Amino acid sequence: AGAQGLGSGVEMSEQMRKLAAWRLEREGLAERVELHCGDAEQLPFEAESLDGIFFSFTLELFDTPELPNVLAECKRVLRPGGRIVVVAVSREGKHGVMLELYEWTHKHFPNLMDCRPIYVRRALEAAGYEVVRLARTVCCGALDIHHGNRERALELARINVRELASSGADAIISAASGCSAVIAAYGELLK
Repeated sequence: AGAQGLGSGVEMSEQMRKLAAWRLEREGLAERVELHCGDAEQLPFEAESLDGIFFSFTLELFDTPELPNVLAECKRVLRPGGRIVVVAVSREGKHGVMLELYEWTHKHFPNLMDCRPIYVRRALEAAGYEVVRLARTVCCGALDIHHGNRERALELARINVRELASSGADAIISAASGCSAVIAAYGELLK
């Protein structure tokens, strides 16, 4: 979002929204991020009001039949020329042990592994998006920040800032409040 930009986050759980708000306040970033409690199928934004939307391991949480609705809602709120950035575990490509492990764990322990690999490119293209794959994006670093691993979070932030800057996006909007808080803190992290 840049030095003067504003980020927004949408969280289904009011408890998680409050936790993210507390963390933003603690980091001195509460003025830079507005947090909403809501549903990705009914985003709390006006039509054509956002420059960008950022999903980091979030689309995998939705049931497959919900994906077209979520992506259509994102398209509704994106300005013409706006971008959607997706970091996801994809079923596309070569299937290996990790994919099988994710799927097995999700099937048998859904509370432990709540996301599962999805057909990301297919879902985006079916919703009318042009898919441009960035060479290297990674997790936003929220878990590392929350566990006190600042150096790892810095490493992830540097990778994402470099890749997202080359994408030409004007803004980054996260669909998860915890990710919004960390992305908003990238400027402070990288000082």
